[in-house]
Amino acid sequence: MGPSGRSPDSPLALAGFVVGLAGGCNLVLGISDVPQPDDGSVAPARDTGAAVADATGSDAVAVEGDAADAAACGDGQATTDCAPCTHDCLGGACVRAQCQPVALVQDAGVSPLALAQDDSFLYWTENNDSIYRTSKTSGVSTLLYDDNGLEPVPIAVDDAGVYWGDLLGIWRCGKQDCPVSVMQLAGSANLQDVQSLAIDDVSVYWTEGAPSVLTAPKNGQTTQSGLPLWEGDASTENVTTDGKRVFFTADDGLLHGVGVDGGAPFAIGSPSFSPSYGVALDGDEVFWTVQDPRYGIVNGAPLDSLSPVPLASDLQSPGSIASDGTNLYWIATIPDAGSAEGVYTCSITSCMPTLLAAGSHYLTSIVVDDTAVYFTDQGATFTTGAVYRLAK
Repeated sequence: MGPSGRSPDSPLALAGFVVGLAGGCNLVLGISDVPQPDDGSVAPARDTGAAVADATGSDAVAVEGDAADAAACGDGQATTDCAPCTHDCLGGACVRAQCQPVALVQDAGVSPLALAQDDSFLYWTENNDSIYRTSKTSGVSTLLYDDNGLEPVPIAVDDAGVYWGDLLGIWRCGKQDCPVSVMQLAGSANLQDVQSLAIDDVSVYWTEGAPSVLTAPKNGQTTQSGLPLWEGDASTENVTTDGKRVFFTADDGLLHGVGVDGGAPFAIGSPSFSPSYGVALDGDEVFWTVQDPRYGIVNGAPLDSLSPVPLASDLQSPGSIASDGTNLYWIATIPDAGSAEGVYTCSITSCMPTLLAAGSHYLTSIVVDDTAVYFTDQGATFTTGAVYRLAK
């Protein structure tokens, strides 16, 4: 699960999405499509906005409710348990008072992996070795770079550039002139399979699934294998930074950290046979998941004290996580639904996990902005995936 994986641990079948609500209002849903705008200024790289198949076939997740109940709640009628949505669903359907996900990108051949964002666009890597940019509003997609079989996975963006890692190194290109401006920031024959990366104003930081975290300047003044920032006994997973410290997860179940200058390493949380995995920051706290298949945890710690607090427990394999400063959003396996995964949320101050959308067997990456949650799905056989938007 998550952007560092190149293949799933279980078979994948695209199963649409399910909304979990109180009062028995559960329904298997298809995904609304985004109309393709008539915009000659940008040539879409794919047929964006293709409708996702209705998830009522054999692969759909079994949930409560029947057709009559679905009709009563799905037609916008205001009832005690199933009132209409009270805000804009951003192109998604409104069913039983809950906004549904909408596919910004979905067509045969797409299999998104990692996801990054700026104010207007989503940036994502996919299994066909390419890097794309997709408008958050229209769904128009543009091919930024074809990585020619080098398997790009992690991706990050800042005001000027797009950064990614692949089998040969760490790369950067300008948002407006990619691929002409592609530059290798680090790389050598000794560089391993880059799993996760993060950036600040000065440097790029990455993990390779080895017991180390590496760094290199963002300005491209050196091309090397990367300078070790941290070396230890645990193989690293995902990484993020606040510009002062680098935080990363590892296969010992702990959250690790180190100063951006390489000083003062630390580890917090409780050791586990299951790896810590997803990691996210907001202005006040750092959050991470422990990916136990039965007793998974979402943890948080204030940045000023780094005192860990379990926020949600007894989860099934929680993975990628994001925070908007008020709520957390993460991907996890849904109980009693086979290997189906879902998007969950809870308030940071009082974390009661709520299922927002579910049904796919292999969700990968998640980000959030002021209006929506965005997530990727590798899709059945890695050829029918999608990038989804879900109104908050």
